[in-house]
Amino acid sequence: MNNLEKIFSWAPEIKWHGRQSNVPLDSEVELPILLIVCDDIYFRKYADSFISSTRKISAVTLIHLHFINPSVESEEFIKLQRRAGKWSNLNLTTEVYEGLYANNYCSVVRYIRLPFLIRYYKRPVIVSDIDATLVHDIDSYASTLASFDVVLRMKKFNVRSFPWQVIQAGMTYVRNSQSGIKFATFVAKYIAGVFDPFADQDFFFLDQNALYYAYYDLCLEAKGVRHGDFLSGYYPQFLKFRQEESRPRIGLQGLPSPVNR
Repeated sequence: MNNLEKIFSWAPEIKWHGRQSNVPLDSEVELPILLIVCDDIYFRKYADSFISSTRKISAVTLIHLHFINPSVESEEFIKLQRRAGKWSNLNLTTEVYEGLYANNYCSVVRYIRLPFLIRYYKRPVIVSDIDATLVHDIDSYASTLASFDVVLRMKKFNVRSFPWQVIQAGMTYVRNSQSGIKFATFVAKYIAGVFDPFADQDFFFLDQNALYYAYYDLCLEAKGVRHGDFLSGYYPQFLKFRQEESRPRIGLQGLPSPVNR
């Protein structure tokens, strides 16, 4: 057991549900993997729109869905979508979480699992909110993104900003490089030191706090991690987030729509 595994000894085990082979993982360009995490409620609300938008934009973008506490119906729905070829670009892992504040856990577990997934795929990984849609091809910018170890969504900093207000956690690129993995591991360790699955405490914005301190320590102070900014104006808007639009919440066809959260 390595040091990171010891830190997260409380974390549930991951179960893999097959690996899709139709996406070229041996490309000369470091095509990034899109990582999304959700519980059953968010899956039914947003998974289809996210995955469908990705397939419309890029046929080779691989999505890794990490599903927390999936229902039997949702797991069967995924199987049907994969067999029909509609979600052929999807890899799936699941875990059973029995702690408190499962919705908070979904926001931090994506960064807990990030160092492992970068090593597993040996590719860059982009962490994304699931309640978003892809509106621009990320793969065409793969070479440019690969010139950085991390690319963040940096909000304009001012003297009144708290650490969790500086970086938006809804989209983060981390390269499969020594410095990229170092950054991802820092974030994971920070979360491990704060998050308690059985504490009656809201850990909202913990992921953004962790990103800020990783950025401050590794990008600014140590200056060993090359970093870019998705909001610098150089990049197009890759994702449209739910907070930025007023689209209706539509449940998946074939599954009953959940009660609004």
